[in-house]
Amino acid sequence: MKKLLIIALSLASLYAYKIDTFKDDIVLDVAKIQDIFKGDSNDKSQDLFNLLKDDLDIELMTKLVLSKNANELSAEKLAEFQNIFIERLKKDFSSKIDLVKGSSLELTSTNIDDKRCQANMKVEYEEQVKEMIFKFRIINNECKLYDIDILNTSLIASYRAQFLDIIKQSGINGLFEKLK
Repeated sequence: MKKLLIIALSLASLYAYKIDTFKDDIVLDVAKIQDIFKGDSNDKSQDLFNLLKDDLDIELMTKLVLSKNANELSAEKLAEFQNIFIERLKKDFSSKIDLVKGSSLELTSTNIDDKRCQANMKVEYEEQVKEMIFKFRIINNECKLYDIDILNTSLIASYRAQFLDIIKQSGINGLFEKLK
């Protein structure tokens, strides 16, 4: 699961694409990510984040991971949480980047409707093939990433379960402290 998580997070360069070029752009970024995985860089994690855009749908992700608690935060606290959450994603990613050596990944299909875009991927590692689904929301003719399903488990749902457990035990301020 850790390997799949790191591959999924590395594919976070799939943050935002124009609807017209959605599939082609994803194919190009998958190739760039594969090159980074196979390259000799000493800092693959940084190389991947240099590839990433700031077009992640962090607003929707925040609402999804915090559930009703998002509505209780001031605009300033919500912005602070968004920054902390992005750093948490980067930290989780950086700590697991070396697990994906030798992994391969392939776009299998894309789907676009009025509100959503989806990229279906398969990743092969340790002689196993696993499916991943990247979910995007359409905003202003762009597809922005808001969730990834790995082994039929939503990344956002996993974070939400962790965060809501912390909020239940320690309150929203406890979550902020724990994530910092």
